[in-house]
Amino acid sequence: MGLPNRLPLTKSVAPCATVVGSAVSSVLEAAQASIQAVPAAGIQLSPTYAYSCAPFGARSCTSGWTNEGAVNAAVSATAAFFAGAQCAGSTMLTSSAACSAAAQRCGSARDVSSCSIEALDAFYLIQGAIRRNGAVLSSLIIDGGFNAFFEADRDGIYNKTVGIDALRALRVAVTLVGYDNAQFFWWVLLPFGPAFGRNGLVKISYGAAGVGNPEETYTLKCRLSPNAPTQLQMRPVQHAELPGCYWYTGQKGDWVAGVVELLQLDILQFVSDNAKLGAFIYLDAQQKQPDLSRPLEGVKLLVCGISPEVFSTVVQLECPPGQTVKGFSCAVCPDDTISTALGSASCQPCPLGTVTLGLTAADHDDSSDCKPAADYLLCDKYIGVTNVSGVYPVTINGKQHQVYCDMETDGGGWMLVMNYNRKAGTAPRTKIRSLDDGFPILNSTELGVDESKSFGPGGSWGIMDPLVLGALPKLTEFRFFLRNGAGTMHLKSSEPNSFKYITTGKNDIATSGYTRDQATVPVSGLQLLRMQPCYTPLAGHMQATLTGLVRAPTMEHILAFEPNSMWVDGVWNLPAYNTVAQLWLRGSGGRPKDCP
Repeated sequence: MGLPNRLPLTKSVAPCATVVGSAVSSVLEAAQASIQAVPAAGIQLSPTYAYSCAPFGARSCTSGWTNEGAVNAAVSATAAFFAGAQCAGSTMLTSSAACSAAAQRCGSARDVSSCSIEALDAFYLIQGAIRRNGAVLSSLIIDGGFNAFFEADRDGIYNKTVGIDALRALRVAVTLVGYDNAQFFWWVLLPFGPAFGRNGLVKISYGAAGVGNPEETYTLKCRLSPNAPTQLQMRPVQHAELPGCYWYTGQKGDWVAGVVELLQLDILQFVSDNAKLGAFIYLDAQQKQPDLSRPLEGVKLLVCGISPEVFSTVVQLECPPGQTVKGFSCAVCPDDTISTALGSASCQPCPLGTVTLGLTAADHDDSSDCKPAADYLLCDKYIGVTNVSGVYPVTINGKQHQVYCDMETDGGGWMLVMNYNRKAGTAPRTKIRSLDDGFPILNSTELGVDESKSFGPGGSWGIMDPLVLGALPKLTEFRFFLRNGAGTMHLKSSEPNSFKYITTGKNDIATSGYTRDQATVPVSGLQLLRMQPCYTPLAGHMQATLTGLVRAPTMEHILAFEPNSMWVDGVWNLPAYNTVAQLWLRGSGGRPKDCP
Protein backbone atom coordinates (compact mmCIF):
# COMPACT_ATOMS: atom_id res chain seq x y z
CA MET A 1 0.00 0.00 0.00
CA GLY A 2 1.61 3.26 -1.13
CA LEU A 3 0.87 6.81 -0.09
CA PRO A 4 -2.81 6.92 0.92
CA ASN A 5 -5.09 8.72 -1.53
CA ARG A 6 -7.93 9.72 0.82
CA LEU A 7 -6.02 11.49 3.55
CA PRO A 8 -7.66 13.67 6.16
CA LEU A 9 -6.35 17.21 6.24
CA THR A 10 -3.39 17.74 8.53
CA LYS A 11 -4.41 19.43 11.78
CA SER A 12 -2.59 21.65 14.18
CA VAL A 13 -3.33 21.16 17.84
CA ALA A 14 -6.15 23.54 18.69
CA PRO A 15 -6.22 25.30 22.06
CA CYS A 16 -7.33 22.87 24.78
CA ALA A 17 -8.26 20.14 22.28
CA THR A 18 -5.15 17.97 22.91
CA VAL A 19 -3.41 15.86 20.27
CA VAL A 20 -5.85 13.01 21.05
CA GLY A 21 -8.78 15.16 19.95
CA SER A 22 -7.03 16.01 16.70
CA ALA A 23 -6.01 12.40 16.02
CA VAL A 24 -9.43 10.86 16.71
CA SER A 25 -11.10 13.53 14.57
CA SER A 26 -8.80 12.50 11.69
CA VAL A 27 -9.78 8.84 12.24
CA LEU A 28 -13.47 9.76 12.07
CA GLU A 29 -12.95 11.84 8.92
CA ALA A 30 -11.32 8.83 7.27
CA ALA A 31 -14.11 6.52 8.50
CA GLN A 32 -16.80 8.72 6.99
CA ALA A 33 -14.84 9.10 3.76
CA SER A 34 -14.49 5.31 3.43
CA ILE A 35 -18.24 4.68 3.63
CA GLN A 36 -19.08 7.57 1.32
CA ALA A 37 -16.18 6.86 -1.09
CA VAL A 38 -15.15 10.53 -1.08
CA PRO A 39 -11.89 12.34 -0.24
CA ALA A 40 -11.43 12.67 3.52
CA ALA A 41 -10.02 16.18 3.00
CA GLY A 42 -13.56 17.36 2.27
CA ILE A 43 -14.73 16.24 5.73
CA GLN A 44 -13.44 18.59 8.39
CA LEU A 45 -14.46 17.87 11.96
CA SER A 46 -13.92 20.00 15.04
CA PRO A 47 -11.57 18.47 17.64
CA THR A 48 -12.33 21.37 19.99
CA TYR A 49 -16.10 20.80 19.86
CA ALA A 50 -15.73 17.09 20.61
CA TYR A 51 -13.28 17.75 23.45
CA SER A 52 -15.56 20.40 24.95
CA CYS A 53 -18.97 18.81 24.46
CA ALA A 54 -18.73 15.02 24.38
CA PRO A 55 -20.07 15.43 27.02
CA PHE A 56 -19.73 18.97 28.35
CA GLY A 57 -17.82 19.23 31.62
CA ALA A 58 -15.98 15.91 31.30
CA ARG A 59 -12.68 17.59 30.38
CA SER A 60 -10.87 20.85 30.92
CA CYS A 61 -7.81 22.50 29.43
CA THR A 62 -5.65 20.71 31.99
CA SER A 63 -7.27 17.26 32.19
CA GLY A 64 -6.09 15.73 28.91
CA TRP A 65 -7.58 12.73 27.09
CA THR A 66 -6.62 9.10 26.49
CA ASN A 67 -7.07 7.19 23.25
CA GLU A 68 -9.48 4.82 24.95
CA GLY A 69 -11.49 7.66 26.44
CA ALA A 70 -11.68 9.45 23.08
CA VAL A 71 -12.96 6.46 21.07
CA ASN A 72 -15.49 5.60 23.79
CA ALA A 73 -16.75 9.18 23.64
CA ALA A 74 -16.93 8.95 19.84
CA VAL A 75 -19.29 6.00 20.18
CA SER A 76 -21.45 7.37 23.00
CA ALA A 77 -21.63 10.93 21.61
CA THR A 78 -21.21 10.46 17.87
CA ALA A 79 -23.15 13.59 16.98
CA ALA A 80 -20.73 15.78 18.94
CA PHE A 81 -17.76 14.53 16.96
CA PHE A 82 -19.40 15.07 13.60
CA ALA A 83 -19.94 18.78 14.04
CA GLY A 84 -18.18 20.46 11.13
CA ALA A 85 -15.01 22.41 11.87
CA GLN A 86 -16.13 25.57 10.09
CA CYS A 87 -19.53 25.37 11.78
CA ALA A 88 -18.47 24.59 15.36
CA GLY A 89 -15.24 26.59 15.31
CA SER A 90 -12.04 25.94 17.25
CA THR A 91 -12.73 27.78 20.50
CA MET A 92 -13.18 25.84 23.73
CA LEU A 93 -16.89 25.96 24.59
CA THR A 94 -17.53 26.91 28.20
CA SER A 95 -21.15 25.93 28.80
CA SER A 96 -23.62 23.19 27.92
CA ALA A 97 -25.83 25.86 26.33
CA ALA A 98 -23.00 26.78 23.98
CA CYS A 99 -22.57 23.10 23.09
CA SER A 100 -26.30 22.75 22.39
CA ALA A 101 -26.34 25.88 20.25
CA ALA A 102 -23.40 24.66 18.20
CA ALA A 103 -24.96 21.21 17.80
CA GLN A 104 -28.20 22.73 16.53
CA ARG A 105 -26.30 25.02 14.20
CA CYS A 106 -24.26 22.12 12.81
CA GLY A 107 -26.91 19.40 12.87
CA SER A 108 -27.74 19.44 9.17
CA ALA A 109 -24.12 18.70 8.31
CA ARG A 110 -24.07 15.29 9.97
CA ASP A 111 -24.16 12.29 7.63
CA VAL A 112 -23.03 9.67 10.19
CA SER A 113 -25.57 8.06 12.51
CA SER A 114 -23.35 5.90 14.74
CA CYS A 115 -19.88 4.40 15.15
CA SER A 116 -18.42 1.32 16.79
CA ILE A 117 -14.97 0.57 18.24
CA GLU A 118 -12.58 -2.24 17.43
CA ALA A 119 -9.45 -2.64 19.55
CA LEU A 120 -6.51 -3.79 17.43
CA ASP A 121 -3.91 -6.05 19.00
CA ALA A 122 -2.25 -7.58 15.95
CA PHE A 123 -0.22 -6.29 13.02
CA TYR A 124 -2.53 -7.71 10.35
CA LEU A 125 -5.63 -6.32 12.09
CA ILE A 126 -4.19 -2.80 11.95
CA GLN A 127 -3.47 -3.07 8.23
CA GLY A 128 -6.92 -4.52 7.55
CA ALA A 129 -8.58 -1.70 9.49
CA ILE A 130 -6.67 0.90 7.48
CA ARG A 131 -7.83 -0.71 4.24
CA ARG A 132 -11.46 -0.89 5.36
CA ASN A 133 -11.92 2.23 7.45
CA GLY A 134 -9.19 4.53 6.15
CA ALA A 135 -7.32 5.16 9.42
CA VAL A 136 -6.39 3.84 12.86
CA LEU A 137 -5.84 5.70 16.13
CA SER A 138 -2.56 4.80 17.84
CA SER A 139 0.28 6.50 19.71
CA LEU A 140 4.02 7.11 19.54
CA ILE A 141 6.58 7.51 22.28
CA ILE A 142 8.99 10.22 21.14
CA ASP A 143 11.79 12.31 22.59
CA GLY A 144 13.68 15.41 21.56
CA GLY A 145 15.41 13.60 18.73
CA PHE A 146 12.12 12.93 16.92
CA ASN A 147 11.71 16.49 15.65
CA ALA A 148 15.37 16.74 14.77
CA PHE A 149 15.21 13.54 12.68
CA PHE A 150 12.45 14.83 10.40
CA GLU A 151 13.87 18.33 10.23
CA ALA A 152 16.96 16.73 8.73
CA ASP A 153 15.11 14.32 6.43
CA ARG A 154 11.35 14.73 6.10
CA ASP A 155 11.17 11.60 3.89
CA GLY A 156 13.24 9.43 6.21
CA ILE A 157 11.97 6.31 7.96
CA TYR A 158 12.12 6.76 11.72
CA ASN A 159 13.16 3.58 13.52
CA LYS A 160 14.15 4.65 17.03
CA THR A 161 12.46 3.28 20.12
CA VAL A 162 12.52 4.93 23.53
CA GLY A 163 10.76 4.08 26.75
CA ILE A 164 8.13 6.34 28.22
CA ASP A 165 10.41 6.89 31.23
CA ALA A 166 13.29 8.16 29.09
CA LEU A 167 14.41 11.76 29.41
CA ARG A 168 12.04 14.14 27.62
CA ALA A 169 9.94 11.19 26.40
CA LEU A 170 6.34 11.95 25.49
CA ARG A 171 3.39 9.80 24.39
CA VAL A 172 1.63 11.37 21.42
CA ALA A 173 -1.68 10.28 19.83
CA VAL A 174 -1.35 9.78 16.07
CA THR A 175 -3.36 8.57 13.09
CA LEU A 176 -2.08 5.60 11.06
CA VAL A 177 -3.28 6.12 7.49
CA GLY A 178 -1.21 3.66 5.44
CA TYR A 179 1.64 1.17 5.37
CA ASP A 180 4.40 -0.16 3.14
CA ASN A 181 5.18 -3.87 3.42
CA ALA A 182 8.17 -3.55 1.07
CA GLN A 183 10.03 -1.06 3.25
CA PHE A 184 8.24 -2.02 6.48
CA PHE A 185 6.86 1.27 7.70
CA TRP A 186 3.61 2.97 8.67
CA TRP A 187 2.37 6.22 7.16
CA VAL A 188 1.61 8.32 10.23
CA LEU A 189 -0.37 11.57 10.26
CA LEU A 190 0.81 13.81 13.07
CA PRO A 191 -1.26 16.58 14.67
CA PHE A 192 1.66 19.01 14.42
CA GLY A 193 0.49 20.97 11.38
CA PRO A 194 1.41 20.81 7.68
CA ALA A 195 4.95 22.12 8.17
CA PHE A 196 6.03 18.90 9.89
CA GLY A 197 7.32 16.05 7.70
CA ARG A 198 5.60 15.87 4.33
CA ASN A 199 2.46 17.93 4.96
CA GLY A 200 2.08 16.31 8.37
CA LEU A 201 2.89 12.79 7.17
CA VAL A 202 5.92 10.81 8.34
CA LYS A 203 7.18 7.24 8.02
CA ILE A 204 7.63 5.15 11.18
CA SER A 205 9.21 1.69 11.03
CA TYR A 206 7.10 -1.26 12.15
CA GLY A 207 7.63 -1.63 15.90
CA ALA A 208 9.51 1.65 16.33
CA ALA A 209 8.50 4.37 18.82
CA GLY A 210 5.86 2.10 20.38
CA VAL A 211 3.57 2.46 17.36
CA GLY A 212 0.73 -0.08 17.27
CA ASN A 213 0.76 -0.61 21.04
CA PRO A 214 -2.32 -2.87 21.56
CA GLU A 215 -3.37 -0.84 24.60
CA GLU A 216 -3.46 2.35 22.54
CA THR A 217 -4.61 1.28 19.06
CA TYR A 218 -8.23 1.41 17.84
CA THR A 219 -10.26 1.80 14.71
CA LEU A 220 -13.71 3.30 14.38
CA LYS A 221 -16.27 1.93 11.92
CA CYS A 222 -19.21 4.23 11.22
CA ARG A 223 -22.65 3.95 9.65
CA LEU A 224 -24.27 6.52 7.43
CA SER A 225 -27.58 8.15 8.24
CA PRO A 226 -30.43 6.78 6.07
CA ASN A 227 -30.47 9.68 3.59
CA ALA A 228 -26.77 10.51 3.59
CA PRO A 229 -25.15 10.72 0.13
CA THR A 230 -22.55 8.13 -0.85
CA GLN A 231 -20.54 7.22 -3.92
CA LEU A 232 -19.74 3.75 -2.59
CA GLN A 233 -20.56 1.07 -5.14
CA MET A 234 -22.30 -1.89 -3.52
CA ARG A 235 -21.13 -5.37 -4.55
CA PRO A 236 -23.96 -7.46 -6.06
CA VAL A 237 -24.53 -11.05 -4.91
CA GLN A 238 -27.16 -13.63 -5.79
CA HIS A 239 -28.55 -16.51 -3.74
CA ALA A 240 -26.74 -19.83 -4.03
CA GLU A 241 -28.29 -23.22 -3.42
CA LEU A 242 -26.45 -23.74 -0.11
CA PRO A 243 -27.99 -22.06 2.98
CA GLY A 244 -26.13 -18.88 3.94
CA CYS A 245 -24.20 -18.81 0.66
CA TYR A 246 -24.25 -16.45 -2.32
CA TRP A 247 -22.72 -16.10 -5.77
CA TYR A 248 -20.36 -13.18 -6.29
CA THR A 249 -18.67 -12.29 -9.58
CA GLY A 250 -15.17 -10.88 -9.11
CA GLN A 251 -14.69 -7.25 -10.10
CA LYS A 252 -11.67 -5.36 -11.38
CA GLY A 253 -8.95 -5.35 -8.75
CA ASP A 254 -10.37 -8.33 -6.82
CA TRP A 255 -8.09 -11.05 -5.56
CA VAL A 256 -8.48 -13.70 -2.87
CA ALA A 257 -7.32 -11.75 0.18
CA GLY A 258 -9.20 -8.64 -0.90
CA VAL A 259 -12.53 -10.45 -1.40
CA VAL A 260 -12.16 -12.31 1.90
CA GLU A 261 -11.47 -9.09 3.76
CA LEU A 262 -14.13 -7.04 2.01
CA LEU A 263 -16.86 -9.60 2.71
CA GLN A 264 -15.35 -10.71 6.06
CA LEU A 265 -15.21 -14.38 5.10
CA ASP A 266 -13.35 -17.37 6.49
CA ILE A 267 -10.41 -17.60 4.08
CA LEU A 268 -9.95 -21.36 4.44
CA GLN A 269 -13.60 -22.05 3.69
CA PHE A 270 -13.57 -19.56 0.79
CA VAL A 271 -10.52 -21.17 -0.82
CA SER A 272 -11.81 -24.70 -0.22
CA ASP A 273 -15.30 -23.98 -1.59
CA ASN A 274 -14.04 -22.30 -4.74
CA ALA A 275 -11.22 -24.75 -5.37
CA LYS A 276 -13.88 -27.47 -5.58
CA LEU A 277 -15.74 -25.36 -8.13
CA GLY A 278 -12.65 -24.90 -10.30
CA ALA A 279 -12.39 -21.15 -9.70
CA PHE A 280 -8.60 -21.17 -9.35
CA ILE A 281 -5.66 -22.03 -11.59
CA TYR A 282 -3.26 -24.49 -9.95
CA LEU A 283 0.50 -24.06 -9.66
CA ASP A 284 1.18 -27.82 -9.61
CA ALA A 285 0.13 -30.75 -11.75
CA GLN A 286 -1.45 -32.53 -8.77
CA GLN A 287 -3.82 -29.56 -8.28
CA LYS A 288 -2.99 -29.16 -4.61
CA GLN A 289 -1.67 -25.60 -4.69
CA PRO A 290 -4.11 -23.03 -6.13
CA ASP A 291 -2.69 -19.75 -7.41
CA LEU A 292 -4.25 -17.32 -4.95
CA SER A 293 -2.48 -14.32 -6.43
CA ARG A 294 -4.42 -14.52 -9.69
CA PRO A 295 -6.86 -11.63 -10.32
CA LEU A 296 -10.47 -12.72 -9.91
CA GLU A 297 -12.17 -10.27 -12.26
CA GLY A 298 -15.08 -12.04 -13.99
CA VAL A 299 -14.74 -15.25 -11.92
CA LYS A 300 -17.96 -16.61 -10.38
CA LEU A 301 -17.24 -17.22 -6.69
CA LEU A 302 -19.16 -18.93 -3.89
CA VAL A 303 -19.14 -16.79 -0.74
CA CYS A 304 -20.56 -18.22 2.49
CA GLY A 305 -21.04 -16.63 5.90
CA ILE A 306 -21.41 -12.96 4.94
CA SER A 307 -22.21 -11.03 8.11
CA PRO A 308 -25.32 -8.81 8.46
CA GLU A 309 -23.02 -5.81 8.89
CA VAL A 310 -21.46 -6.42 5.48
CA PHE A 311 -24.92 -6.69 3.94
CA SER A 312 -25.81 -3.24 5.21
CA THR A 313 -22.63 -1.53 4.03
CA VAL A 314 -20.91 -3.45 1.20
CA VAL A 315 -23.16 -6.10 -0.35
CA GLN A 316 -26.36 -5.69 -2.32
CA LEU A 317 -28.48 -8.80 -2.78
CA GLU A 318 -29.95 -9.24 -6.24
CA CYS A 319 -33.04 -11.38 -6.63
CA PRO A 320 -34.25 -13.25 -9.72
CA PRO A 321 -37.38 -12.14 -11.59
CA GLY A 322 -40.55 -12.59 -9.58
CA GLN A 323 -38.79 -11.99 -6.26
CA THR A 324 -37.71 -9.07 -4.09
CA VAL A 325 -35.20 -8.55 -1.30
CA LYS A 326 -36.47 -9.40 2.18
CA GLY A 327 -33.78 -9.10 4.84
CA PHE A 328 -30.84 -11.22 3.67
CA SER A 329 -32.85 -13.40 1.31
CA CYS A 330 -35.28 -13.22 -1.60
CA ALA A 331 -39.05 -13.55 -1.30
CA VAL A 332 -41.81 -13.86 -3.88
CA CYS A 333 -43.31 -10.52 -4.89
CA PRO A 334 -46.47 -9.55 -2.99
CA ASP A 335 -49.89 -9.98 -4.56
CA ASP A 336 -50.57 -7.82 -7.61
CA THR A 337 -46.91 -6.87 -8.14
CA ILE A 338 -44.22 -8.14 -10.53
CA SER A 339 -40.45 -8.03 -10.99
CA THR A 340 -39.23 -8.79 -14.49
CA ALA A 341 -35.43 -8.64 -14.15
CA LEU A 342 -32.57 -9.70 -11.89
CA GLY A 343 -31.86 -6.96 -9.36
CA SER A 344 -32.55 -5.43 -5.95
CA ALA A 345 -35.39 -3.08 -6.92
CA SER A 346 -38.81 -3.41 -5.32
CA CYS A 347 -41.57 -5.27 -7.12
CA GLN A 348 -43.70 -2.97 -9.26
CA PRO A 349 -47.50 -2.82 -8.93
CA CYS A 350 -49.67 -4.27 -11.68
CA PRO A 351 -51.76 -1.81 -13.70
CA LEU A 352 -55.00 -0.70 -12.08
CA GLY A 353 -57.72 -3.31 -12.49
CA THR A 354 -55.35 -6.28 -12.78
CA VAL A 355 -54.25 -8.95 -10.31
CA THR A 356 -51.61 -11.65 -10.06
CA LEU A 357 -52.37 -15.32 -9.52
CA GLY A 358 -50.48 -17.87 -7.48
CA LEU A 359 -47.75 -17.62 -4.87
CA THR A 360 -44.60 -18.59 -6.79
CA ALA A 361 -41.97 -16.40 -8.47
CA ALA A 362 -43.15 -17.66 -11.85
CA ASP A 363 -46.51 -16.01 -11.13
CA HIS A 364 -44.85 -12.59 -10.70
CA ASP A 365 -41.99 -12.43 -13.22
CA ASP A 366 -43.62 -11.04 -16.36
CA SER A 367 -46.03 -8.27 -17.28
CA SER A 368 -48.40 -10.91 -18.63
CA ASP A 369 -48.81 -12.18 -15.04
CA CYS A 370 -51.04 -9.17 -14.36
CA LYS A 371 -54.48 -10.54 -15.25
CA PRO A 372 -57.74 -8.57 -15.53
CA ALA A 373 -59.37 -8.65 -12.09
CA ALA A 374 -62.78 -9.04 -13.73
CA ASP A 375 -61.67 -12.46 -14.98
CA TYR A 376 -61.31 -13.74 -11.40
CA LEU A 377 -64.38 -13.05 -9.27
CA LEU A 378 -65.08 -15.60 -6.55
CA CYS A 379 -67.64 -15.85 -3.74
CA ASP A 380 -66.24 -12.66 -2.20
CA LYS A 381 -68.11 -10.62 -4.79
CA TYR A 382 -71.41 -11.59 -3.15
CA ILE A 383 -70.46 -10.23 0.30
CA GLY A 384 -72.89 -7.42 1.08
CA VAL A 385 -75.13 -8.53 -1.79
CA THR A 386 -76.73 -11.60 -0.21
CA ASN A 387 -76.59 -13.63 2.99
CA VAL A 388 -78.14 -16.69 1.42
CA SER A 389 -75.83 -19.67 0.86
CA GLY A 390 -76.14 -21.66 -2.33
CA VAL A 391 -74.81 -22.24 -5.83
CA TYR A 392 -73.53 -19.09 -7.54
CA PRO A 393 -71.56 -18.36 -10.71
CA VAL A 394 -67.94 -17.24 -10.25
CA THR A 395 -65.38 -16.18 -12.85
CA ILE A 396 -62.07 -18.05 -13.24
CA ASN A 397 -59.73 -17.14 -16.07
CA GLY A 398 -62.55 -15.28 -17.76
CA LYS A 399 -64.95 -18.24 -17.68
CA GLN A 400 -67.94 -18.83 -15.43
CA HIS A 401 -68.11 -21.84 -13.10
CA GLN A 402 -70.81 -22.93 -10.68
CA VAL A 403 -69.61 -23.13 -7.07
CA TYR A 404 -71.22 -23.43 -3.65
CA CYS A 405 -70.85 -20.19 -1.68
CA ASP A 406 -71.39 -20.05 2.09
CA MET A 407 -72.67 -16.51 2.63
CA GLU A 408 -73.60 -16.97 6.31
CA THR A 409 -70.59 -18.25 8.26
CA ASP A 410 -68.15 -15.63 9.59
CA GLY A 411 -69.29 -12.89 7.22
CA GLY A 412 -69.73 -15.11 4.15
CA GLY A 413 -67.74 -15.25 0.93
CA TRP A 414 -66.54 -18.86 1.46
CA MET A 415 -66.12 -21.10 -1.60
CA LEU A 416 -66.43 -24.87 -1.10
CA VAL A 417 -63.37 -26.70 -2.50
CA MET A 418 -63.55 -30.02 -0.62
CA ASN A 419 -66.56 -32.03 0.54
CA TYR A 420 -66.71 -35.59 1.90
CA ASN A 421 -69.70 -37.23 3.57
CA ARG A 422 -69.43 -40.95 4.17
CA LYS A 423 -71.04 -43.63 6.24
CA ALA A 424 -69.44 -45.56 9.09
CA GLY A 425 -67.98 -48.90 8.13
CA THR A 426 -66.76 -47.63 4.73
CA ALA A 427 -63.48 -46.22 3.49
CA PRO A 428 -64.20 -44.94 -0.04
CA ARG A 429 -61.55 -43.46 -2.28
CA THR A 430 -61.20 -39.71 -2.44
CA LYS A 431 -61.63 -37.74 -5.65
CA ILE A 432 -59.33 -35.04 -7.07
CA ARG A 433 -61.62 -32.79 -9.12
CA SER A 434 -60.57 -30.84 -12.23
CA LEU A 435 -62.31 -27.79 -13.64
CA ASP A 436 -64.06 -30.15 -16.06
CA ASP A 437 -65.40 -32.12 -13.07
CA GLY A 438 -66.52 -28.84 -11.50
CA PHE A 439 -66.33 -27.69 -7.91
CA PRO A 440 -68.03 -29.88 -5.28
CA ILE A 441 -71.58 -28.75 -4.59
CA LEU A 442 -72.85 -29.08 -1.02
CA ASN A 443 -75.69 -31.57 -0.69
CA SER A 444 -76.13 -32.88 2.86
CA THR A 445 -74.31 -32.22 6.13
CA GLU A 446 -76.13 -34.92 8.06
CA LEU A 447 -74.02 -37.74 9.49
CA GLY A 448 -74.59 -41.17 7.99
CA VAL A 449 -75.14 -40.04 4.39
CA ASP A 450 -72.99 -41.73 1.74
CA GLU A 451 -71.99 -39.34 -1.05
CA SER A 452 -68.94 -41.29 -2.23
CA LYS A 453 -70.48 -41.92 -5.67
CA SER A 454 -71.39 -38.29 -6.36
CA PHE A 455 -68.74 -37.51 -8.99
CA GLY A 456 -68.73 -35.22 -12.04
CA PRO A 457 -70.29 -31.78 -12.57
CA GLY A 458 -72.80 -30.97 -9.85
CA GLY A 459 -71.48 -33.79 -7.65
CA SER A 460 -70.66 -33.33 -3.99
CA TRP A 461 -67.71 -35.71 -3.47
CA GLY A 462 -64.05 -34.70 -3.81
CA ILE A 463 -61.50 -31.93 -3.52
CA MET A 464 -60.37 -29.50 -6.21
CA ASP A 465 -56.99 -30.12 -7.80
CA PRO A 466 -54.32 -27.95 -6.06
CA LEU A 467 -53.24 -26.70 -9.49
CA VAL A 468 -56.68 -25.13 -9.89
CA LEU A 469 -56.64 -23.59 -6.42
CA GLY A 470 -53.06 -22.33 -6.83
CA ALA A 471 -54.14 -20.27 -9.85
CA LEU A 472 -56.83 -18.37 -7.95
CA PRO A 473 -56.02 -14.81 -6.82
CA LYS A 474 -56.03 -13.36 -3.31
CA LEU A 475 -56.80 -16.48 -1.32
CA THR A 476 -56.09 -15.46 2.24
CA GLU A 477 -58.10 -17.75 4.51
CA PHE A 478 -59.09 -21.39 4.65
CA ARG A 479 -61.87 -22.86 6.78
CA PHE A 480 -61.91 -26.47 7.86
CA PHE A 481 -65.01 -28.24 9.17
CA LEU A 482 -65.02 -31.86 10.30
CA ARG A 483 -67.66 -33.69 12.35
CA ASN A 484 -68.19 -37.28 13.41
CA GLY A 485 -68.96 -39.30 16.50
CA ALA A 486 -65.67 -38.28 18.12
CA GLY A 487 -66.40 -34.54 18.03
CA THR A 488 -66.26 -31.48 15.84
CA MET A 489 -63.48 -29.25 14.50
CA HIS A 490 -64.49 -25.95 12.89
CA LEU A 491 -61.80 -23.33 12.45
CA LYS A 492 -60.31 -20.82 10.04
CA SER A 493 -56.67 -19.92 9.53
CA SER A 494 -54.16 -18.19 7.26
CA GLU A 495 -51.19 -20.37 8.28
CA PRO A 496 -48.93 -20.10 5.21
CA ASN A 497 -47.48 -23.61 5.19
CA SER A 498 -50.98 -25.08 5.23
CA PHE A 499 -52.00 -22.68 2.46
CA LYS A 500 -49.03 -23.95 0.48
CA TYR A 501 -50.37 -27.48 0.81
CA ILE A 502 -53.89 -26.47 -0.26
CA THR A 503 -52.66 -24.60 -3.35
CA THR A 504 -49.78 -26.90 -4.41
CA GLY A 505 -50.44 -30.28 -2.81
CA LYS A 506 -47.01 -30.13 -1.16
CA ASN A 507 -45.40 -28.46 1.83
CA ASP A 508 -42.78 -29.01 4.49
CA ILE A 509 -44.60 -30.48 7.47
CA ALA A 510 -41.32 -30.60 9.46
CA THR A 511 -41.59 -26.83 10.03
CA SER A 512 -44.33 -27.38 12.57
CA GLY A 513 -42.60 -29.99 14.67
CA TYR A 514 -44.14 -32.95 12.87
CA THR A 515 -42.05 -36.13 12.73
CA ARG A 516 -42.90 -38.66 10.04
CA ASP A 517 -42.27 -41.95 11.79
CA GLN A 518 -44.23 -44.28 9.51
CA ALA A 519 -43.52 -44.99 5.86
CA THR A 520 -47.22 -44.92 5.05
CA VAL A 521 -47.92 -41.55 6.67
CA PRO A 522 -48.31 -38.63 4.22
CA VAL A 523 -45.32 -36.33 3.82
CA SER A 524 -47.43 -33.18 3.34
CA GLY A 525 -50.65 -31.85 4.81
CA LEU A 526 -52.51 -29.35 6.98
CA GLN A 527 -50.79 -29.21 10.33
CA LEU A 528 -52.72 -29.44 13.56
CA LEU A 529 -49.71 -28.44 15.65
CA ARG A 530 -49.55 -25.12 13.80
CA MET A 531 -53.30 -24.74 13.89
CA GLN A 532 -53.25 -24.48 17.69
CA PRO A 533 -51.65 -20.98 17.77
CA CYS A 534 -52.70 -20.02 14.25
CA TYR A 535 -56.44 -20.58 13.97
CA THR A 536 -59.70 -18.94 14.95
CA PRO A 537 -62.46 -21.22 16.27
CA LEU A 538 -65.86 -20.92 14.62
CA ALA A 539 -69.39 -22.04 15.53
CA GLY A 540 -69.56 -25.62 16.79
CA HIS A 541 -65.82 -26.03 17.28
CA MET A 542 -64.82 -28.31 20.15
CA GLN A 543 -61.40 -27.27 21.41
CA ALA A 544 -61.04 -30.48 23.40
CA THR A 545 -61.23 -32.45 20.16
CA LEU A 546 -58.33 -30.58 18.55
CA THR A 547 -56.30 -30.47 21.76
CA GLY A 548 -56.77 -34.16 22.31
CA LEU A 549 -55.61 -34.99 18.83
CA VAL A 550 -52.51 -32.81 19.04
CA ARG A 551 -51.49 -34.17 22.41
CA ALA A 552 -52.19 -37.81 21.59
CA PRO A 553 -48.79 -39.56 21.63
CA THR A 554 -49.65 -42.02 18.87
CA MET A 555 -51.00 -39.48 16.40
CA GLU A 556 -49.22 -37.86 13.49
CA HIS A 557 -50.88 -34.43 13.88
CA ILE A 558 -51.72 -34.05 10.21
CA LEU A 559 -54.66 -33.71 7.89
CA ALA A 560 -53.90 -34.81 4.33
CA PHE A 561 -55.81 -35.44 1.13
CA GLU A 562 -54.19 -38.41 -0.60
CA PRO A 563 -55.27 -39.74 -4.02
CA ASN A 564 -56.86 -42.80 -2.37
CA SER A 565 -57.69 -41.76 1.17
CA MET A 566 -58.03 -38.86 3.55
CA TRP A 567 -55.83 -38.72 6.61
CA VAL A 568 -56.97 -36.79 9.64
CA ASP A 569 -54.41 -37.51 12.32
CA GLY A 570 -54.89 -41.22 11.87
CA VAL A 571 -58.31 -41.08 13.59
CA TRP A 572 -60.93 -39.45 11.42
CA ASN A 573 -60.56 -41.90 8.56
CA LEU A 574 -61.41 -44.92 10.73
CA PRO A 575 -64.48 -46.73 9.31
CA ALA A 576 -66.06 -46.74 12.78
CA TYR A 577 -67.38 -43.17 12.36
CA ASN A 578 -69.84 -41.45 10.08
CA THR A 579 -67.84 -38.45 8.86
CA VAL A 580 -68.46 -35.05 7.23
CA ALA A 581 -65.40 -33.09 6.14
CA GLN A 582 -65.31 -29.76 4.28
CA LEU A 583 -62.66 -27.25 3.18
CA TRP A 584 -63.58 -23.69 2.21
CA LEU A 585 -61.48 -20.84 0.81
CA ARG A 586 -61.95 -17.10 0.95
CA GLY A 587 -59.95 -14.14 -0.37
CA SER A 588 -60.02 -10.68 1.12
CA GLY A 589 -56.94 -9.11 -0.43
CA GLY A 590 -53.33 -9.50 0.62
CA ARG A 591 -51.07 -12.45 1.27
CA PRO A 592 -51.74 -14.88 4.17
CA LYS A 593 -50.01 -13.71 7.32
CA ASP A 594 -47.48 -15.80 9.22
CA CYS A 595 -48.24 -17.17 12.65
CA PRO A 596 -46.42 -16.55 15.97
